[in-house]
Amino acid sequence: MKKIIFFLLLIASGTALAATAAAAPDDDISRLQAELGKVEQEQQAVFRNYQMTKEARLNTVQEESRAKIPQPFGVGVDEFDMPANSPPPNYDDVVRAQTEREQLIQQQTDELKKLWQRYLELESQRKSLQAQIRKLTPSD
Repeated sequence: MKKIIFFLLLIASGTALAATAAAAPDDDISRLQAELGKVEQEQQAVFRNYQMTKEARLNTVQEESRAKIPQPFGVGVDEFDMPANSPPPNYDDVVRAQTEREQLIQQQTDELKKLWQRYLELESQRKSLQAQIRKLTPSD
């Protein structure tokens, strides 16, 4: 009788172990798909941030190019939006403003590079997760 009970327990534990092993790939696939969703969301957020930073940099560059358009003294509006017939701007102020614009453009350029690197890292993670999911997915 003990041998029969032992044999039945052995069969039951083997069946439970097989069921757990069969469920494990489904759990792994679900976990990987959830992780993939998070990576894709972060990638989209990084890309949106990249686009906004790129647009801001473009506006800064265009603003700088407008400020460099020479106009005769006392005609129209200068880069400081001063009315005509106003005294010329202080040289130090002009140099300081130009330096600040150049620094801002450089900061935006650096930020674009960082965002692009992060985007590429996320793309690599996404492809890796997709490959893992394909390996675990049973082919019909």
